[in-house]
Amino acid sequence: MAGVQVSSSSEAMLKLVSKLDFPLLRENVWRIYPDAAMSFLETIDGLYEVDTQGALEFMRIRSHCTPNNTITVIAERSGVSQERVVASLLSLIAPNVLITRSVAQANEMPLGDPGQVLERVVSLWGRELQHAIVINRLFDKSMSKTVLIGWMFEMYHYVADFPHAIQVAADRAKGELRAVLTRYAQEEHGHEEFVVQALLNLGFSRSEIVSSRPLASTRALCLLMRDVFTTHPAAALLLAHMVEAAEVPEDMLLARRTKIEHEYELPRNALEPIFQHQVIDAALGHQSLLSRHRHLIPDSPEPLLDAVVSGMHDIKHMFELQSEEICSYYGNLDGKFLPAQTLRFAAL
Repeated sequence: MAGVQVSSSSEAMLKLVSKLDFPLLRENVWRIYPDAAMSFLETIDGLYEVDTQGALEFMRIRSHCTPNNTITVIAERSGVSQERVVASLLSLIAPNVLITRSVAQANEMPLGDPGQVLERVVSLWGRELQHAIVINRLFDKSMSKTVLIGWMFEMYHYVADFPHAIQVAADRAKGELRAVLTRYAQEEHGHEEFVVQALLNLGFSRSEIVSSRPLASTRALCLLMRDVFTTHPAAALLLAHMVEAAEVPEDMLLARRTKIEHEYELPRNALEPIFQHQVIDAALGHQSLLSRHRHLIPDSPEPLLDAVVSGMHDIKHMFELQSEEICSYYGNLDGKFLPAQTLRFAAL
């Protein structure tokens, strides 16, 4: 095993450094602001303020911090000195991000109740998604009106499919979980009509809305949800906690809607159905389904828990990919169809 050269002669330090080979990182989310002195690191345990320059340096290191790499390899691949790699990794001990090799081998990681841990991580990912989804990015930067329209079309397809995906989970569940998910699926049916009404307000016809084609990422997201729910139906409760709307004061929702309608020169109240949908979803309490039924989350075996958390992480990334594809496809149409169309054999 490759060793790490350090200037300190302290035996304790040498022992500590030797444990840093093959580092394993707990889930960590970084919000880096290059123009600010401080940025943020968030884990399931809390939010930590970090030096921005140190955070930027760690981003070079982080990509190579896998259980397959020694400190020497990490330094070589990142172009950061071994001393700086060691210093960065040591700084992650206090926020409990770094799992040392000795701890991992001894299986001494105190995870606590699996349901509680999973609830905390999907809460973390839900907050991360709030920064990525198109509707919230509209507030941060000026995008083309077609991006907003494209997002609405993709939401139409996603919302229309969502209860059918939840039903896949319900059909594979038993007992109380089956009853909870069956009711969840039933309560989600027909919600795509809110999106239809908003698109009608923007001048699109019902026929062109219904005949439109979802982008590849939206279709992949719908298929991925079914795949994860097949692994364990209770994953649908985790998804609800991650993506469903929480209660937001009505005056705040009105301000958001008014701002978008004004900035993108939409007819007054055009987006009211979209925001009405958010209010209804929040009132149904779907975001709290996990908190109320956490006892239905599996607590073993470990391979099943690994599959569930990995699948949920994939879904989180697929939502991010969907946002990126919406911006890419609809941001500059350049001849692309609005909305996206089904390619038919007769048109070949």
